[in-house]
Amino acid sequence: MPVLDLTKDQVGFEGHHQGAITKAGRLFCPRTPRPLLDLYQRIRDAKSERERIPLREQLREVESYALVRKATADERGNERYSCPAAKLNCVWAAEREEHNSRKSRQAPAVIDLEDPRSRRAHPAGRPTVTVPRVPFGEQPKCCDQSSVTVQAHVMPRVRQDLPWQSTSWALAYQTLRSHIEGGNGRLKSVDAALHAREKRQPRGRVAQSLLAAITVMVENIIELERFRRASKDSARTVLDLEADEVLIPYPAGPGASEPTGGAISRSP
Repeated sequence: MPVLDLTKDQVGFEGHHQGAITKAGRLFCPRTPRPLLDLYQRIRDAKSERERIPLREQLREVESYALVRKATADERGNERYSCPAAKLNCVWAAEREEHNSRKSRQAPAVIDLEDPRSRRAHPAGRPTVTVPRVPFGEQPKCCDQSSVTVQAHVMPRVRQDLPWQSTSWALAYQTLRSHIEGGNGRLKSVDAALHAREKRQPRGRVAQSLLAAITVMVENIIELERFRRASKDSARTVLDLEADEVLIPYPAGPGASEPTGGAISRSP
């Protein structure tokens, strides 16, 4: 699962697909407030992580306007996204529900305030979208129907499972980046010298690419062997007993029945 950071141009690009706003690898309701969408650019322009943390807290409000993916991609890479009507109060969504269903849905009169799911599901706890008066059928396609198909060529280089600059994305990105930077440091060490192409005598892009791939493969094998030896040396714990060792049973508590036998021997 890729965890990608976006460049300034990728964050600044904003388009439309079937009426939905495409921004930072995601699709949003056409009536998403502009200040929420501008948070992406503010996070990109931030100079330090200390400035990004409060902006990420504000960015959580945009989740109510993001289209929800209904299923994974098919064999062609197409995905199905649904309208975020369950997270918003929208007149267009209400008209669509009345047009597609004869059943009237009423909000519950009593809700459990201690249940976060009940609070989010109640209309009083959801943001309200201001929409113009547009006849049914002339609204954007993502609003005219409950779900739309998003082709594989829509934002192919910026779409990812974890939303960019979300809390889960930041945690995964920081962890993977530290691991990757450590691996790059080992590849640029004196032994590997991946960055010094003058130490690889063959000339040509093909030869250099093959030798670089072989160097990375060898370093990965060395790292796996180092991890295996370190795991084997530090694998002995309290439960790693020798063949002639036994475990002393726990003392029985008050009212507990005594275990049968003496010590508990390790199973071969």
